[in-house]
Amino acid sequence: MTNSKTYETEVLVIGGGVTGTGVMRDLALRGIHCLLIDRKDLNAGASGGNHGLLHSGGRYVANDTETAAECAREAAIVKRVAADCIDPCGGLFVAVASDDPDYVERFPNHCAEAGIDCESLTPAEAREREPALSDGVFAAYAVPDATVDPFHITLGNVNHAQELNNSSYLPHTEAVGFDIEGGIITAALCRDNRSSDTVRIVAKQVINAAGAWAMRVARLAGCEDVELLYAKGTLIISNSRLTRGVVNRLRPPGDGDILVPGGTVSLLGTTSDTVDDPDGVRPTPEEAERNLREGATMLPGLADTRFIRAFSGVRPLLQSADAGRGGAPAAASGCSITRIRVLPTSPHWPEANSPPTGSWPRRRSIWSPGASRIPSPAARRPNHCRRGTPFVGPSPDSRPATGISGTIPQT
Repeated sequence: MTNSKTYETEVLVIGGGVTGTGVMRDLALRGIHCLLIDRKDLNAGASGGNHGLLHSGGRYVANDTETAAECAREAAIVKRVAADCIDPCGGLFVAVASDDPDYVERFPNHCAEAGIDCESLTPAEAREREPALSDGVFAAYAVPDATVDPFHITLGNVNHAQELNNSSYLPHTEAVGFDIEGGIITAALCRDNRSSDTVRIVAKQVINAAGAWAMRVARLAGCEDVELLYAKGTLIISNSRLTRGVVNRLRPPGDGDILVPGGTVSLLGTTSDTVDDPDGVRPTPEEAERNLREGATMLPGLADTRFIRAFSGVRPLLQSADAGRGGAPAAASGCSITRIRVLPTSPHWPEANSPPTGSWPRRRSIWSPGASRIPSPAARRPNHCRRGTPFVGPSPDSRPATGISGTIPQT
């Protein structure tokens, strides 16, 4: 026998990743009560299935100056707002013999155009910073990359929202439909995936932050404007921390071209392969080998490193609405389709917003404008609702470890 529960809130946020929890916190800072739900749990999607790189923007400078510049600005804000979640380890972009010298030569100018700090290093200076680099490195640049603990920052977002105005979170709660009256969503019909109980949530506004599942949620409300391409990415994890900072391959983005330190381990990735369904993705031996083969070009010792785990996530990539309806096919590579916010319109979606996803630094710039669209009387807005308000983390002693516990075996 199933039971039925009803909740009322000003704003319902669907999706418990970094975007959804960031919206939740931003709304709470504005004095707006919200209810956050997720079909599984916090960071169950791409927010938990990533390498935790807080991009300097260097990865995007050659093809998208605007995105690169936004990454640089937003990374600086995230470092200030959530300092306890960040390891400001820095990063290198390095080129090896097979990389394009023209691409390498243009890199510092591209960084300058995007406002990204970029220091040219000799190969010897780069190897002094990261001794495991290949002897074949012929160019290197230092950039302000960092790493972020995605679980710490997501828990901190929820914790801060709860402390600010008692906003709440329901895990394992999946939206399965909407009540629509006069073209307006009046309630979300949900299911508790543990008990199978029916949950009805009455809200004045609905925000769809469901990431790879945003298109499904949008369809439930009759919105056809969200068209997503699913790019599966696989990463592998070493048994120790292998480098002091992030090491990026200085070439157009591809497989196995970033090694990211994450506390006491390192993560190598990522691949990019189009899949039809974001559910149930698993890493394959071929994907792990592809990462290792490419990564060993810039860090040869990876070939002798012990890797203890592989995992996969799905990046939801926004494509034109025509791409899924007989229009021009979208490119398979996640690097050629911009992950941007979208605010769709539909007969049944006038009181809802849908920001699908973005790279780590850009997620704050996605959730904050989305929250800004929610009406709020000025009298209810706390004085501390401003750009860069530090958040209240889940625990004062949960700062991620940053010490180097191991090194790549030298060849």
